[in-house]
Amino acid sequence: MSKTNRMSPFSKHFEARKEILESWIKEMGFKRNPFLGFTLPNPDLLVEMSEFLESLVDIVVSNERPAIFIRGPVGVGKSTHLILIRRDIRDLKDLNNNTFRTAYIDRSGLHARQFARLCAIGFNVKFNKTDDSDEIMDSVGKDIIEKYTKEKVRSVLLAEDISENQHEIFSKLQYLADLYAEEAEEPIATIIMSGTTEYFQALAAVLPQIADRCEPIDVPRFEWKHSREFIGRRIAYAKGEISSFDIDNFSIEPFNENAAKILFENSQGIPRDLRLLCRATVSVAADGLNRKKGKGKIDFEIANLVSNYYKEFLTEV
Repeated sequence: MSKTNRMSPFSKHFEARKEILESWIKEMGFKRNPFLGFTLPNPDLLVEMSEFLESLVDIVVSNERPAIFIRGPVGVGKSTHLILIRRDIRDLKDLNNNTFRTAYIDRSGLHARQFARLCAIGFNVKFNKTDDSDEIMDSVGKDIIEKYTKEKVRSVLLAEDISENQHEIFSKLQYLADLYAEEAEEPIATIIMSGTTEYFQALAAVLPQIADRCEPIDVPRFEWKHSREFIGRRIAYAKGEISSFDIDNFSIEPFNENAAKILFENSQGIPRDLRLLCRATVSVAADGLNRKKGKGKIDFEIANLVSNYYKEFLTEV
């Protein structure tokens, strides 16, 4: 009996759908599906909200608060802007001519020792494998002070989805926020966290000693120009042309403009939802191409069909 005959009905269906999608990708001249999800995306794929990013960087550079809390619904781009802050801040100096170094924690669901270890690893601080979380954080704190006093380097810790970690982690964050060097009249470490608006409200109620140190700032949703750029960057990436992407002159083919606009409207400016809608339209277009009922292009009819189908789902999510 052949391997094909031993496949389950689900596996057969999956393989058939995979072949249909691969045919569409080839027909459109792509090297990959433009709308796959990425844990660590190519920075060239990220669409930055320039005014929002500048305001974030300005808060860090001016050292107004020891902590920033980036708020917004799931999928709005909180992690994207943490990545972009990290990209930009390392090339800048603050008002006192201090430079910056960063550590990035992109994992969630951590307990205190895991969090402390990732802080140390991120800042390249040595510690003993047998050290507990307080001992590790003490090593991190000493290193942060030494970097500031001897090298004029401030430390920035970026932590995604902080709400999914254990409660004990917040004592570590408070410790970092309270670090000081004798000659410093300002915080020498900055913490940038992300989470939902609802979680920040809960944090303010339960742990005001943390929330009071934070500058909360809300991530804006995409406007049409950002959504079009989002699609354009993904198309360029799928063609292997992202390195030469020109923000002032790019194509969104095989999407037509009306199709992209209705997807933008139904995503309500949430990048994650826009990607899900685009991915679904690709599937429908690929199916049409396979059935000889279309050329694989994504027009208003396909976009409207997908948007109506997913409208209830996205609302519930």
